[in-house]
Amino acid sequence: MSYFWLTEGVNPDILADLVEKKKIFKLKHQLYYVLAFDEIYVRKNLVFDKRTGELVGFVKLDELEEELTALNRELHDELSGVVVNTTKPQRKPVDKMLCFLLTGICNNLKAVVACYPRASTSKEKLHGIVWEVVSTLERNGFHINCVVCDGASVNRGFIQMHEPITKTASGVVFDTINPWSGKPLYFMSDPPHLLKTTRNGLYSSGRLSRGKGKGCIRSLQKGGQQMLWSTIVGLYEEEKDFNLRKLYKLNSEDIFINSYSAMRVSLAAHVLSRSLAEAISKKFKGKFSQFSKFLDIMNDFFDMTNGQHSFQAARSRIENFKSYSDVNDARFAKMEEMWQFFEEWKSETKALNLTANEKAKRLLSAETLQGLERTMKGFTAAVKYVLTEGKDEEEKPYINARVYSQDPLENYFSSMRAKFGGNRHPDSTQVLQGQVSLHVQKDWAFRSRKRSNCADSGTRFSIKDLNAPLPKRPKARRRLETA
Repeated sequence: MSYFWLTEGVNPDILADLVEKKKIFKLKHQLYYVLAFDEIYVRKNLVFDKRTGELVGFVKLDELEEELTALNRELHDELSGVVVNTTKPQRKPVDKMLCFLLTGICNNLKAVVACYPRASTSKEKLHGIVWEVVSTLERNGFHINCVVCDGASVNRGFIQMHEPITKTASGVVFDTINPWSGKPLYFMSDPPHLLKTTRNGLYSSGRLSRGKGKGCIRSLQKGGQQMLWSTIVGLYEEEKDFNLRKLYKLNSEDIFINSYSAMRVSLAAHVLSRSLAEAISKKFKGKFSQFSKFLDIMNDFFDMTNGQHSFQAARSRIENFKSYSDVNDARFAKMEEMWQFFEEWKSETKALNLTANEKAKRLLSAETLQGLERTMKGFTAAVKYVLTEGKDEEEKPYINARVYSQDPLENYFSSMRAKFGGNRHPDSTQVLQGQVSLHVQKDWAFRSRKRSNCADSGTRFSIKDLNAPLPKRPKARRRLETA
């Protein structure tokens, strides 16, 4: 592979490189992958491509999209009475690039395989793009076990378009049949994004709306017990001046949230933690037991879906970080129990004699609850499936939970911006160029930056690097003494 072409969509040269590399993986469970996708904002810019003689920077529409766009314009002109004489629909400049990350579940392959320039994306367009990528990867021997994305409305709508294998009472879709392989394909919301949205829902509990007479934004209640952000603020204010504090993780950034700190996963993890749950339990002596249980559940949920490497559990002494190697792992049953807490919460609130608006305020947002259900059920089913596929092989599979995460893709976007001199909005051509060069640079693309909103992905060093001998210290040269 001597030269990479800049390609919108699935890059054939990067794909060919991955196909060559995956030949060393012979075991059945090593053939499964996670496909994560997200958007990076780009600068609207047009660049002349001297190879093809066209302007790069417009959204490319297929024939069906052009016909639908033209039809919509005609209908709009007919209703408004204004006729615009255009034979072809106007092409919009690109302002987002939709990137797809392929990650090996039981191998070390990781690469951004496709980039799609977009201006606006509907769930129908996203459906076509995702399945185009999945079909291309499946035809080349990459079996997609799970699709991971954040909780944007378009992403949720795309997932809900599928016919589920397992029907849920709430109608949430977390699995479907992959027509290209005949195997189940699972869906998940990104766990770090879910942690942030859950913390944001808790942050709005008890806070007054800006409009007069509208009451609180949200007032979380379960079992007759309130879950208010002011409770956490009160505990912080009591201990902030002590040198030795039980809530040593909490700081002003955790408590007084702004638009920047709201995006940091680590700050959300400080709040939704076991240490805070224990502090509330001891301070109020069971008065807010449901609040403590809620914080405990979110702490365990994030730990179970965030295991980074095989030694993390031993080093941190947190059992939930352990790799998954057994279909009967107790954490799977615990994950089901955790979701039962939210089911009970919804049923209890539904039975109250209140208006629909008041009931909604007593719960987390419907989007957050939908994401939690999809992730808890999808993650359990996806991991169990891969473990079942490798149970009869000589080398048993083990899975680190963080492969089912968007964190490497967030780090990739950070590297992309840093590559062009800290440019927060590279244009579409630079993103395509960066896709090629970052693939060549391998692990540098997925390193966590200092000011990143996610934790280190663990790709900076390998076990081989850690065990490598240190370089020898150079000997000091002595000067020859002359008489």
